[in-house]
Amino acid sequence: MASLVSEEPEIPKHLQCPITLSLMKDPVTASDGQTYEKEAIEKWMKNNNNSSPFTRKPITSINPNFAIKNLCEQFMLSNETLLTKELMEMEEKIKNKKEKIKKLREKREEEQKLRKLKEEEELKRMNPSYSDFVTMSIDGDVYRIINTTTTTTTTITSNSIPDENGNIDCTNCVGCKNCIGCVDCVDCHGCTGCTNCNGCIRCTGCEECKYSAKCTGCVDCVHCENCTGCQMCKNCQDCTSCYHCAKIKKSEHLRYCSWD
Repeated sequence: MASLVSEEPEIPKHLQCPITLSLMKDPVTASDGQTYEKEAIEKWMKNNNNSSPFTRKPITSINPNFAIKNLCEQFMLSNETLLTKELMEMEEKIKNKKEKIKKLREKREEEQKLRKLKEEEELKRMNPSYSDFVTMSIDGDVYRIINTTTTTTTTITSNSIPDENGNIDCTNCVGCKNCIGCVDCVDCHGCTGCTNCNGCIRCTGCEECKYSAKCTGCVDCVHCENCTGCQMCKNCQDCTSCYHCAKIKKSEHLRYCSWD
């Protein structure tokens, strides 16, 4: 009784790779005079110091053998079993490639979702929404500050981790952003160690200042800019260690002055 399972036909020796013993698909002839499957001989040379499987001498070149390739293709087309096997192998490779592409796409989509979520959290932390602010008046001036009904004060952090507004180790501040170690300040930005300040920007160690900018160690100042160690000044600029000054510019060497 004939077998229902088709057997693979015997492959002629001259069409068979001497390494894989299979029908060659991309035959190449090496400098040792033998014809191999290209992938097989390249792998052999890599693992055996470029030596020939037959002579053990170095292989100096490999070149395509188009005549043998044509014979191999004719032999495959004339044998249904080999042709079916080749098609099945191709379908399996395509399936594996599609699965790999699908997994890679899913991974990238997940990374994009996580990155977008982190960006949204960072934007929310650095830029509270308009609904998080309320308007209030202080000494006749209007300020837009964090709504204390939902956010009462900034969080004291002992481990130097910024809170939701970017502040570190601030106490009882309202509407401040990116400040460090400030106390009882309102709507300051990027200040360090300030106390009871309103609307300061990048100040250091100021006390009870209003609308100061880049000042250092000032006390009871109003609208000062780039001042150092001033006290009870108004509209000063680039001053150093002034006392009871008003509208003075570049007064590095003037102290204890009273100007109207």
